[in-house]
Amino acid sequence: MPTHRRPHLLPRALRSLLAQSEPDWRPVVAVNGCPEQEGQYRAALAPFLYDERIAVQWSVTPSLPRALNRGLAFSTGRYLAVLEDDDEWDADFLRAMSRTLDARPDVGMVYCRCREVTAHGEPCRLFSPWGAWDHARMLQGNWIGFPQAMVRTHLLWQIGGYAEECGGAADWDTWLRLARISHVEGLDQTLITHHWDGDNMCLEPEVNETCQRIIRGRRDRHLYDVLREEKPI
Repeated sequence: MPTHRRPHLLPRALRSLLAQSEPDWRPVVAVNGCPEQEGQYRAALAPFLYDERIAVQWSVTPSLPRALNRGLAFSTGRYLAVLEDDDEWDADFLRAMSRTLDARPDVGMVYCRCREVTAHGEPCRLFSPWGAWDHARMLQGNWIGFPQAMVRTHLLWQIGGYAEECGGAADWDTWLRLARISHVEGLDQTLITHHWDGDNMCLEPEVNETCQRIIRGRRDRHLYDVLREEKPI
């Protein structure tokens, strides 16, 4: 669970984790590169640390993929999912996603639908179009946020973890690299709420342009060529 400069959002995300119908989980909260807010983060975390499953990591240098790799290093489960501080999982997220992977050993990653709301709680649609996995389409633009997905942990290790040089494009890059070696499945259920709170980086044009440039460069180096056999239609 990475978080950066938004301690006020963390309790909402943590409450959604504690409400999961699947009790077998172990989170790592990665406070990512904001030492001046340590006091605020400690206050936000304090009501939740009675639960011994929750671990906290602190980092001085801000880097989303680096924070995720630290969490990956602590992971002991078969599956891994990332809940960001501006998102909430529905109570059945972990159960529905893990059961899909349990039933489909050929699938290395599953993702679900996302509902979006404004800072005032009103429904909106800014970012998350729905669709079945399409590798060519994903090369053109990402439509799956980190909190919508669950992946097999051993496959993340197999691809070398999260590419730190990709920065804000780390989710997009991770999906494309996982799809090289394993099938990806879309679960047609809405199991997550994303909150547009006004400081979401993915809406900034310069961030999107940087992500596009990173992915184009890696595509041109053939880092996303599919190595597995495609499913028969």
